[in-house]
Amino acid sequence: TEAFAVIVSFLAKAEKNSGKKIETFFDLACGHGFVGLLFACSFPGKKVRACDWVERPAFSAYSRVLGAISFCESNGGGKTFDAKAWLVENEAKIKHVFGDAANVTDSETKHASTIASFEPVSETPSTSKSSNKEDEKRLIRFLDENLPGSYLENVSFTRGDLISLRPEMNENSLVAALHGCNSSTKETVETAIEQESAWCVMPCCVQKDLYMPNCVMQKLNDANRYAFLVGALAQKYDANLVRAIDAKITNRTLMVFGGLSRDGTRDGLPNDDQADNGTQNTERNEGPPSKESQKGPFTLPAFLAARVTPVGGVAALGETKGG
Repeated sequence: TEAFAVIVSFLAKAEKNSGKKIETFFDLACGHGFVGLLFACSFPGKKVRACDWVERPAFSAYSRVLGAISFCESNGGGKTFDAKAWLVENEAKIKHVFGDAANVTDSETKHASTIASFEPVSETPSTSKSSNKEDEKRLIRFLDENLPGSYLENVSFTRGDLISLRPEMNENSLVAALHGCNSSTKETVETAIEQESAWCVMPCCVQKDLYMPNCVMQKLNDANRYAFLVGALAQKYDANLVRAIDAKITNRTLMVFGGLSRDGTRDGLPNDDQADNGTQNTERNEGPPSKESQKGPFTLPAFLAARVTPVGGVAALGETKGG
């Protein structure tokens, strides 16, 4: 969720100063799609277009759970969806449907176990593949039958190559690829630039020859190589912002943003000497917009605004502030 918080913070400030109004968020090579789905849940007036070669079961499960949260937020008179209370209330049904696998007594463990079950199974062929797919169908069916509301209505998924969504992108789009591998990051940025869209990438596997084909790199460890090549990417595409997230989340920590006017970006973001140097990303993390800035089009719904931590991150769903 920290990557989502950084995206929201960037857009809230850049949109205010650059004149660009984001209407559609493109989550390319989306995987489980959690960040795009969080965006859709937080900003129901905006559209999210997700794309990958396979629609993972986790995508449907997260969309259904976040749809329930959004439904309660909109129709519950200020009340939010309480995941732990829902698990306790449905404990007997969960045991009946999922058997011993759901027989956990600690509420925290039960919550983690249920969320973990949303993760996709390996695409590697195995003797248990058919059984896994049946489990996935049971999970989705169970969520459909027992959660309030429905799926997020402002999300659509496209199976295929990420550039298949190019015709829909324009100057009011944010095009993102988080942990895209190899050429997917390059294709995302170049497609966004061609369509005059804002963009955000969080590179995973970075191929040297895509950005520095004539450079020989020697004796760089993995971290140095990664940072060096992400810097080359940022320079090549005239990035507006490079930002690191907490290394405890991933060892591929760097997020790169671009596609906004230089003047507008500099007015909306801290100067280099005001920002941290990327080695420590805890105490000066700006995170989501302040409560004052939430009055504009990027207002966070209560279930997220209430979970803004002191350093600007967003706590995991189901947690309370400081929990």
